[in-house]
Amino acid sequence: MPLPIDLVLVRHGESEGNIANKRDRNGDPSLLTPEHRNRHNSTWRLTDLGVKQAKSAGNWILENIHGQFDHCLVSAYVRARETAGYLGLPGAEWEIDPYLIERDHGDLDGMTQAQKDKKFGDNLARRAMQEFYWRPPNGETRLDAGLRWDRIMHSLSDRHHDHRVIIVAHETLIEAGMIRRLHWTVEEFCRWKEANDEATKIHNCQIIHFSRRDPISGTIHEGVRWWRTVCPWDLSITDGSWQPILKRRFTNDELLKQASEYERLIA
Repeated sequence: MPLPIDLVLVRHGESEGNIANKRDRNGDPSLLTPEHRNRHNSTWRLTDLGVKQAKSAGNWILENIHGQFDHCLVSAYVRARETAGYLGLPGAEWEIDPYLIERDHGDLDGMTQAQKDKKFGDNLARRAMQEFYWRPPNGETRLDAGLRWDRIMHSLSDRHHDHRVIIVAHETLIEAGMIRRLHWTVEEFCRWKEANDEATKIHNCQIIHFSRRDPISGTIHEGVRWWRTVCPWDLSITDGSWQPILKRRFTNDELLKQASEYERLIA
């Protein structure tokens, strides 16, 4: 069965964890207090800015995606549920789904960067080698999180293929959806992440909209054909225009060219 006609993804607004971890990465671990570290990251709340971002996202959705959603899904984590509530979508009835939670970073959760480097330096070195396949100690790889995403999509295909669906979730889960829907290779995804382009990165409350509906003619196709993205609290970051999606296949020669990008160490 095909995916929903419209699938709208929203990252949660700025959270307490976003602020604390960002400052820690910049050398200031002062917000990672024992009280903060002793809370499971599922309980992090939105900041005041995060609330404003969520309300802005809700306003953009109301103005640009007209009509009610047939199905509303939200991650079980508090910051996502709070975001969904502040979207203020009329008539929304949200289903809380634990499969939509953020990627589990295992033993790294709650630690400062200095503590991570000291205790798990070897593990973090493997992350630097290839982040996509990296597994945090007792945590999930991106592929693990992607399997949870696939489970959600299979369910939506069975029950909501002719509907409009909105999902409020987390950066890594939304990235898993982009990899699938945009047909990226691992290398393309890694280049996209490393570019850290403000116009394409997934900001807090960034909206990603996939559709089977031709934005010009309104014709509904079997597969997802178009997508757009917008940062609703700063519209200068993206233009929000629809882009076509091309399903990709590779010839033998193209596969060999991809392999040739890596140096062969043993003949």
